[in-house]
Amino acid sequence: MLFWLIWILLLVAPTSNIISQEAQFAERYWWLASLGFLALVGQGISGNSFGLLTRQIGITALSFTLLTFALISYGRNSSFASRAEFLRDWLASNPQSSQANYSYADYLRDEGRNEEAKQFYRKAIELRNYNPNALNSMATFHMQLGQFPEAIEAYKKVVWQKPNHYLAWRNLGECYAQTGEPELAIQAFGNSLQLNPDHAKTIYNRGVIERQLGRIERAEEYFNRAVAVSANFADAHYSLGVIALNRKDYSVALSHFRRVIEIDFAHANAHNGIGGVLFKMGDTNAARQTFEQALRLDPDNAPAKENLKRHYQ
Repeated sequence: MLFWLIWILLLVAPTSNIISQEAQFAERYWWLASLGFLALVGQGISGNSFGLLTRQIGITALSFTLLTFALISYGRNSSFASRAEFLRDWLASNPQSSQANYSYADYLRDEGRNEEAKQFYRKAIELRNYNPNALNSMATFHMQLGQFPEAIEAYKKVVWQKPNHYLAWRNLGECYAQTGEPELAIQAFGNSLQLNPDHAKTIYNRGVIERQLGRIERAEEYFNRAVAVSANFADAHYSLGVIALNRKDYSVALSHFRRVIEIDFAHANAHNGIGGVLFKMGDTNAARQTFEQALRLDPDNAPAKENLKRHYQ
């Protein structure tokens, strides 16, 4: 009997609210612990462990307990009807839980209720001394809205608390790039790549910064590294195609642009790039058809319009 009592306590205590914790309420925490409960009831029914407990009392107690649990589970079904209901019930049962506030904020953000989401992110941060997950979500939220200075401040707090958060470092780099701070962007991307050297998007972003700074050879190194890590990285292939086109290496440019089309046929800029290569190689009819294809995919594509106009001049 003592063994099963200890079994129940050890499995239930870490997720109970006897000691304050952040776990969301969920019946699964009782699954393993219930083995101990059933074993105790079984011993009671057998009459081997409790001298005063008769078999009938044991059966009655078990039936009553199972009925009680069944009614509780039935009553709780509404909490699992939807993500919204689950999160609202969790928040209502534990409004001071940083995790509950953070999760509900994520739900509001996904629903497009941005101002409400901000309030719950802020509360999650206040409740848990700058909850890094809530801070990261808040930062990403600002970033998606184009509020880059606010995003930078939040991401800086995230990486201060979790220096190994490579995605936060990457996003911080993207924000610095958007605010015209390329050297800080390079530093942030570098920190991200130290933690995850094979993250293709971060490698590519570092290449973009190098290209913006006019360091084309360095940019090309990063773009090649990105496609080595992720062979289907269309934007990296496209960037390599542009570099090759600008240095008049037409066969390499054509190879990269065609690879982009294989990956994503709707990539209008790649069609325009192919047209540009064909035009330079003297195949003007094929170039015209490719420019027209680019405009069918993207009627507002300014480079394709300009190239098609030049073709008819």
